[in-house]
Amino acid sequence: MYFDDLNKKYILLDIEGNSAKAEQERKITQFSAIIFENGNQSEIDYMNRNVNYINPYVSKMTHISVNKCKQIGFSERHLVEEIHKLLSSCDLIYAYGCDFDKNILKLMFNKYKLKPLSIPWVDVIEDVQKYLTPSKLKLSIAASEYGFNDTNYHNALTDCYATLHLMKTIEDVIRISQWFI
Repeated sequence: MYFDDLNKKYILLDIEGNSAKAEQERKITQFSAIIFENGNQSEIDYMNRNVNYINPYVSKMTHISVNKCKQIGFSERHLVEEIHKLLSSCDLIYAYGCDFDKNILKLMFNKYKLKPLSIPWVDVIEDVQKYLTPSKLKLSIAASEYGFNDTNYHNALTDCYATLHLMKTIEDVIRISQWFI
């Protein structure tokens, strides 16, 4: 259902960002993606070295600190250019509750004068609503209720794998329901 066409490149992404109120102060803290191409799966996990503050609660939850971002992260411009290049090469983008992701990408692409992308997005939360019955749609709750065991939610890579887990669960539900038709 989700990655059936092996001739297409699919990207499942998640973005963590600061929560600055002013648009010009917003930053991507972490960009992670699982890439599906030619029947293969790979992952990327980028950080922004230009981040100067991460809420201590968020840092504890995600295991991402300002020091870690500064040590292994890209400059913001390079990060945004790499993200743009990656997304420009894909056929379809998946994300869970994708409004924040779309908005911050639009803001960052605009900031660095990169061409807007016209790649279609699928918000996986809509499929979760349609095919599953979690007690809440919050990713950590929905994924946990359907057997995802990692607890580092709000780490973008963990959230990608939680979303992928829900997508596979949905595929299983659809496959099983077809047996009874």
